[in-house]
Amino acid sequence: MAASDNKELPEHIRLVGHWADATLTQAQGNQFTAIQERIATATTHSSQTQTTISSIESQYNIASDIIQEERKVIDRQLAGAATQLDQLGQLVDALDKNVAEMEAAMSKAEDAVGMSLGGRLEQLARFFGSSALSGGVPYLRQWAPRDSAIPKPIDINQYFTTASDNVDTE
Repeated sequence: MAASDNKELPEHIRLVGHWADATLTQAQGNQFTAIQERIATATTHSSQTQTTISSIESQYNIASDIIQEERKVIDRQLAGAATQLDQLGQLVDALDKNVAEMEAAMSKAEDAVGMSLGGRLEQLARFFGSSALSGGVPYLRQWAPRDSAIPKPIDINQYFTTASDNVDTE
């Protein structure tokens, strides 16, 4: 029945129908091709964007790792510097103590010189039998040192380290 209907249609209407069908098919094909090109372009842009993002992310991770390593090195250096400051503080304290001990030793040495002088005066007083000279001897004796211990020098090697410093020079 459809074939008989086509025969009944005039030729110019059939040509118009055929032309309309071909035009629509071509337009759909063109639109489909344009859509495919747009999808390909968008995919390419998306891939390029993803590559750029991955590159930036990689560079950020590398920079972050470098910063963390630098912080570790700085922390080790600060810890080493703090240890050295503590050791220098201990050395200063030991030197202050040594100075005080040396001053006490000097005082004792001065007292010892006075005692030997007092002893000599006492011997002279006995030798000459002078009571006038003997009167001054007990006064000199009171300055004689009871303990003439001289302080020991400080060993500064315990305050300084050599090759095994805690400071990291990386």
